[in-house]
Amino acid sequence: MSSVSELVGDGRCAQLQQVVDCAAGRFVCFTRCTAAAWSISVTDGVDVWIWQAGQAELDAHRDVAELSSFEAYFSRFRTAFLAGEVSISGTGHRLQCTLGKGSSTLTYDLYEATASERKEELKHILFRLADKVTELDQKLADSTVRLDALRQNHPERQVGGKGGAGFDLDMQRNRGPAAKVRRKEGYSILNPESKRVKAPRGVHFDDEEDSS
Repeated sequence: MSSVSELVGDGRCAQLQQVVDCAAGRFVCFTRCTAAAWSISVTDGVDVWIWQAGQAELDAHRDVAELSSFEAYFSRFRTAFLAGEVSISGTGHRLQCTLGKGSSTLTYDLYEATASERKEELKHILFRLADKVTELDQKLADSTVRLDALRQNHPERQVGGKGGAGFDLDMQRNRGPAAKVRRKEGYSILNPESKRVKAPRGVHFDDEEDSS
């Protein structure tokens, strides 16, 4: 039988985080996993509430949700979590976290963390989010370097001055010569839908021959 960490890892639910705005307030909801347990934590920045489950608790919760496999269970959890379908209710020592909508919801009853648990959970999410920001900053910096290199290697594609990466020249090359518009005989060039009207010339007489 797979361990809790393997089940959660396969379901890609080990390290998820989401900001939740609801009637009860504003919270950060996040998951974490150890070798023996998977937990869902909710914090308002001061207090922390936790739901934690080992193998037996996960089996029981999956049965309550009427899901036949852990693959389906964690798929439902992850889909709802990433879609922002997370609601939190309750106050004081107990909170209830609900994921999903309609009949396909997952509900968790969270207890208020002890002082040591609160300290550990806040420390964990603080550094995890800091690592995530650092990672995103590095990816942005790497993307900027690659973009600058592309601009230097293909200066002819830059249109509109420094920093403008355009492809107007390529588009003009690929577009080819403009097709020549053929004018119908008797129609105006400026207004192709209307026929050209000839100006009246009056009555024309041949020059009279001298009778003498």
